[in-house]
Amino acid sequence: MLLLASCLLLTGCSAAVKVAADVLAEKALGAMGIKVENPNAPRPAKTVQLRLETAQDMNAGDDGQGLSTVFRVYKLKEQNAFMATPYSAFGNPEREKSAFGQDLLEVREMILSPGEILDLKEKVPADSGYLGTVALYRQPSPQRWRFVFAAADSEKNGITLGLHACAMTATSTPPVGMTLNESALLSSARCKR
Repeated sequence: MLLLASCLLLTGCSAAVKVAADVLAEKALGAMGIKVENPNAPRPAKTVQLRLETAQDMNAGDDGQGLSTVFRVYKLKEQNAFMATPYSAFGNPEREKSAFGQDLLEVREMILSPGEILDLKEKVPADSGYLGTVALYRQPSPQRWRFVFAAADSEKNGITLGLHACAMTATSTPPVGMTLNESALLSSARCKR
């Protein structure tokens, strides 16, 4: 290996010298038990624990009985367009794609029933900075039908969401722009009847 480096130095090829020096440095550090990260290697996907707890009165009808609810999980590069998009655009793939543009990486939709508890593992692409959640309530409480979470925080602590009559709560990781205390309480959520 030393002979190779010496020959490359004598030839004057700076690119080859750089490659050889990098290889030698990596080998030397490896021999000492130090792993060198390759900055060009693809980053692995994150795994986020997502727990959904639905109340008996989730998405309550006029009679107060709970109804099934469409719930969507968005994997996003950035969160600004997601938070600026009006409620009426959600659930419509064309309008969502138009609103979110290149920020939208993936969407997952599920139908939730009242009284369910689901424990899911969401694979989040490495280039996803945020995880957005939306509950498509019949009559949503303003500002509580949608949350967005930083993917790095969510990977560490998981996300636990409660889905109630017209609003969501978050009790393990705070949504962007809220404290955990604010997101865990329903007192600010008012349902229209």
